Amino acid sequence: MRLRFSDEKTEQASGLRGVTIRAALDVLAARGMLLRYRDLLGPSGHYHRLSNAMPEEWVAIDVVLAHYAALAKLITVPRDQREFGSAVAERVHAEFADAMRRALGDQASLINALEFVGDVFTHTVRGGDARYVKVPFQPFGGDKPELRVVLEGFPPARFEYARYATAGQLQAILQRFDRSIFVEPCHRYCDDQSMTFDLRRSS
Repeated sequence: MRLRFSDEKTEQASGLRGVTIRAALDVLAARGMLLRYRDLLGPSGHYHRLSNAMPEEWVAIDVVLAHYAALAKLITVPRDQREFGSAVAERVHAEFADAMRRALGDQASLINALEFVGDVFTHTVRGGDARYVKVPFQPFGGDKPELRVVLEGFPPARFEYARYATAGQLQAILQRFDRSIFVEPCHRYCDDQSMTFDLRRSS
């Protein structure tokens, strides 16, 4: 994950790895929500495609958008959206994050964690971009975040669900390295193609 302030155009994501889709479906099944999710997808045939996705294959972005749209209708409370995203991250990324944390030992840092997040994005999203930026000043008042994470060229960003669920995923990963980190969407800098997240330390 790069620290940069570039205005270069970002290629729109065109696919998502099946491993993330399958993890979400596993969490839905464990919570007894899978049938309702399938109903919300409708008769498009997307459920067959999503439920049969192999972990390493790319699922096309139009199918991914249908997946996020169904989840947005199914899980409507931000707190629950965050928790669902965290549960997905635990299934997909926790083992690798813990292995990296152990390998780094006393050298582990938030920057290491952000680099891991960048690797996760690169591996699981085809296209788009992930970066972190320092927050040099505080133009709007309030508590100043330490850093911001920006995910660009990611069409599911249009759903509020995606913003809160991704915040939950990020926090689940980053807290493997630093338990004091809290992640929240910065809606001012979110749009239908990008999501921005503030990183703060809990007191």
